[in-house]
Amino acid sequence: MEKVVLHYSSREGELYADGLNSTLDQRNCESIEQKELENIIGPVAKPIMYSAAKILTSTSMASYFRRLLDNKTGPEDMLKDIMSFLQRRGIGIFECVNHDLKNGTFTIRVRYSFNAMAYSESKKPICYTLSGILAGILEPIVRLSLDCEETSCSAMGHEYCEFKLKPSKRNTFPKKYFDVKPPEEIKGLSPLEVDYDNERGLFVFEGSNSFLNFRAHDSLYQREFEKTIGPAARGIIYSVAGKYSATSSMGKARRLIIQLIGSISMESLANEFAKRIPMRGYGVLENLKIDGKNKEITFDIRNSYNTIAYGKTKEPICYCLSGVIAGATSLLFNKDSECIELKCRAMGDKVCTFKSFARKEEEDLNKVLIELDRIPGIQRSMVVSNEGMIRASTLSDEAEPNKIASRVGILIGSAQKVSEEFKLGKFKCVNMFSSGGFIMSVRINSRFSLSVLVHQGANKGMVDFALDKARKRIAMVL
Repeated sequence: MEKVVLHYSSREGELYADGLNSTLDQRNCESIEQKELENIIGPVAKPIMYSAAKILTSTSMASYFRRLLDNKTGPEDMLKDIMSFLQRRGIGIFECVNHDLKNGTFTIRVRYSFNAMAYSESKKPICYTLSGILAGILEPIVRLSLDCEETSCSAMGHEYCEFKLKPSKRNTFPKKYFDVKPPEEIKGLSPLEVDYDNERGLFVFEGSNSFLNFRAHDSLYQREFEKTIGPAARGIIYSVAGKYSATSSMGKARRLIIQLIGSISMESLANEFAKRIPMRGYGVLENLKIDGKNKEITFDIRNSYNTIAYGKTKEPICYCLSGVIAGATSLLFNKDSECIELKCRAMGDKVCTFKSFARKEEEDLNKVLIELDRIPGIQRSMVVSNEGMIRASTLSDEAEPNKIASRVGILIGSAQKVSEEFKLGKFKCVNMFSSGGFIMSVRINSRFSLSVLVHQGANKGMVDFALDKARKRIAMVL
């Protein structure tokens, strides 16, 4: 272990490493998120994560490459510098075993890849994000657009992950690398000392294995994801990248400690978290209010990392941060919690305002769904938001309702996108048939849909009538 000094701004809630705006994240979060995403959306996760990582690396590294070019660094030295830089990010041990700068080909080996941590006995290479990072970061050396393919992977039991890079058939290499001016020296920063493990290429911060991510990662990743599957991406990011990874990436001992300290002094624990948020580069927590009796927390985040690259929007977009807050609040209160964003910087607000609260049962909605399930032929039913999040459901916990809701959200979002592209207007109903039955999803209002699982051979007229009646009742409740 060696000591490494990073720098952060307690006033702006930003963290810097090698002059780049970064966040210090749990090292296993990326692989946990990817694994769960694949479980929900299947193979489409690969191109989304690869593309987002490549774009993010290209845009975030522009000022870094500008400095190398201003120092008149040659291609060979630039390659060595990049291998060292990647290792300093805490994402693995990097070695370039073969390269041909003239033809734009590289072979890179990585040990202790952060992308493979949550996988074991995989039948295929799974380092999609790392492949995108390598493609994006090596392009400036050869000034060509590169494609990256992983040929060996530690998740498959191999000794290391190996990546082959070659010029893309479509040369889309961005010229922006050579137009960006070096950033001015950042003032008012405080030193942050962290441990770095040279043998495994990772940071240890507050007892957790960590890595340096680009600060724009989550917002750009979310934006690319939404382009593909629509609003359902937000629910998946909230549930998987936020809420699930916030609790799964934390060891059992740490969860117990949080719950123990929280039971003694919730305010002290929350204030301690508030101090550490800027150190990780997530922003600045302000106006914290805790209602222990009703299990509610409200606060503002100034300069939220979740909004940095998203652009302007009419709706709150900090779904990853909301999910992280919901996961942390669940640990704090020892009760399943949810979080909503009331204000968002992407909407033009000065701060992002969040409210987290213990989840309550939707008794009125559940009553309607239980009655709907009594109709012959209808097995189960659920109310799902455009973002693929459950409002009410009769599914058992064993059926993993959150994952099913995400898939239904993807189905509805895809149907809406197709309707818009063919100028058919807003869809009213989506049916998906199989040999054993079919799923019917109908619009309740602009935000929610009602979905039911129906047996093959059911009286469709009776199902349609019951579905329309339930839809109107649910609309009144909502």
